[in-house]
Amino acid sequence: MRARAAAFVLLAGFAAAPSAAQSPQVQRLIELERLIEQERARERGLARETDAQRAAVAELRLRAREAADAAAEADAQAIAIEARLEALDGEAAERQAALAARKDEIAGLAGALLALARRPPEALVLEPRSPVDAARAGTLAAAAMPAIEARAAALRADLSALDDTRAAAARERARLAVAIAALAEESAKLDAAVAARTRAFAQTAEAAQEQTSRLARLAREAQDLREFLGQIEDRAAPAPVRAVRPPPARPGETAGLAGYRWPARGRIVENWGAAQPGGQVARGLTLEPRDAAAVMAPFDGVVAFAGPFRGYGLILILEHSGGYHSILAQMGRIDAVVGQAVTAGEPVGRAGASERGTPVLYIELRRNGLPIDPSPLLFGAEAGLRR
Repeated sequence: MRARAAAFVLLAGFAAAPSAAQSPQVQRLIELERLIEQERARERGLARETDAQRAAVAELRLRAREAADAAAEADAQAIAIEARLEALDGEAAERQAALAARKDEIAGLAGALLALARRPPEALVLEPRSPVDAARAGTLAAAAMPAIEARAAALRADLSALDDTRAAAARERARLAVAIAALAEESAKLDAAVAARTRAFAQTAEAAQEQTSRLARLAREAQDLREFLGQIEDRAAPAPVRAVRPPPARPGETAGLAGYRWPARGRIVENWGAAQPGGQVARGLTLEPRDAAAVMAPFDGVVAFAGPFRGYGLILILEHSGGYHSILAQMGRIDAVVGQAVTAGEPVGRAGASERGTPVLYIELRRNGLPIDPSPLLFGAEAGLRR
C-alpha cells in the first residue's frame, strides 16, 4: 500500500505530502509522466509506420522482380522472333532464286517451242540434225513444260505462305516491342518507387530509433526523480503508528476558490483524513457516482495532465490560479486534453467502473504541492452528503 501511495505522490501528490520546496520536482515528474505517455504513443505509431513501410518495400520489390522477369521473357521472345524472321528471309530468298530459275527455264522452253512452231517443214531439211531429232526435241520440251510450270506454281505458293508467316512474325514483333516498352516503363517506375519507399523506410526507422532513445532518456530522468522524491518522502514520513487526520484548512487557505463545486454527485465512501491500511490517511475524498455519470471541472483551470497512470485508472489534473491543483482519479473516460482551458461545471469526462465493480471518483485538492481539505468548499449546505 505504501509503495502504491508513493507512486501516486510522484505523479500528483496522493501520498504523504512533500514539502513546498519539493513542488517543482513533483510538477516536473507530472510533466515527465505526460511526456512519456505521449512519446510512447508516438513510438508505437512509428513502429506501426515502420512495419507498414517495410511491408510496402517488400511488396514493391516483389513487383519489380516480377516485372523484370516479364521483361526478360518478352526479350527472349523478341530474340526468337528476330531469329525466325532471319530464317524466313533466308528461306524466302532461296525460294525466290529457285522460282527465278524456273521462270528462266520456262521462258527458254517456251521460246524453243515457239521457234519450232514458226519454222516451216522445209527449213528442217537445212538443220544440221535430222528432222526426227528436231521433232523429238520439240516433243520433249512440250512434255516438260507442265512439270516445270507446276514446280513454279508450288514455289509461288511457298513464297506466298512464307510472306504470310513473315507478316505474322512481324506483327508479333511489333506487339512485343510495345509490350517491352511498357514493361521497361513499369520497371522504371517500380525501381523509382522502391528507391523512394526505401528512403522513407530508412528515415522512419531512424526516427523510430531516435524516438526510442528519447523515451529512454525521459524514462531515466523520471526514474531518477522518483528515487529522489522517494528518498525525501521516506525521510519525511512519520512512522505509521496510527492514522492521524491532516489538519483542517487554515482560514483563508481556500479563499481563492470561491465557487469550487462537486465534479459529480454521489455517495461519499471515504472522507478526507479517513484512516487507511498501513497507517496512512486519505488526502482526498472518494465519491461513488452512478455509472457513466458526467464528470465536470470543479473550478476554472487548465488541464495539466490527462491520461492513465499505472493501476489508478484515468487521472485528470487541473491547474487553477494561486498555486491550486485539482486531481480527479479513477475516471472512466476523459474528454479533455493537456493545455485545454476549462470552466467550472464544464464536462471533462465520465465516471466508470473501478476494480471493485462500482464507479468511484477520487477528488483531491492541493495548494503549492500540499494537500488541503476541500470539505469547506464542497460541504456546507450539502453537509447531508457526508457518509
